Amino acid sequence: LPIKALVNDKYAEFISKYDEYGLRIIRATGDHSDQIGDFMLGKYDIALLTYEKFSSLLLANPNVLHGMGLIVVDEAQMLSDKSRGQNLEFLLTLLKVMRSEGIEPQLVLLSAVIGDTNGLERWLNAGLLLSRERPVPLKEGIITGDGSYKYIDVDNGEQVEQRFITPYRDKNSDQDVIKPLVAKLVAEG
Repeated sequence: LPIKALVNDKYAEFISKYDEYGLRIIRATGDHSDQIGDFMLGKYDIALLTYEKFSSLLLANPNVLHGMGLIVVDEAQMLSDKSRGQNLEFLLTLLKVMRSEGIEPQLVLLSAVIGDTNGLERWLNAGLLLSRERPVPLKEGIITGDGSYKYIDVDNGEQVEQRFITPYRDKNSDQDVIKPLVAKLVAEG
């Protein structure tokens, strides 16, 4: 995963979902709470790591790949990110080098927004599975100062306006809309 916060979020989610089944979930992000010893010894069922930590651990001990059956790289679009892209490219290059040495865990790259792959699948000698379907329709719009939500209906292309929140009237600022919006979204889960 690209960032510590995402690793920590997925760690909490996976612990709550899979701990009761006896699956060993570990994480390594560069923090003091890392479970690097368990990772190096293969004492895990699911390991969650940042790109940087995974790369450094692979460089220190490439044999850790022998115990892996599957590596999932989330947020693959980060390859084009100026600040994090080189870390992911380095990691993928390491994995390619290991493949040439016969160490070949299955590799899955995920991205909801990658668009044109620019031949990434050829570089990785991989297949491409592309889906343009969304399990939840994306509605983009604006919430106006009066609390109306305006958006374009994805099915028919018509503009829709509906009452969404009742703004506060205490600060005469964006907070009058933001606070009731956050309260509504939190209340809805």
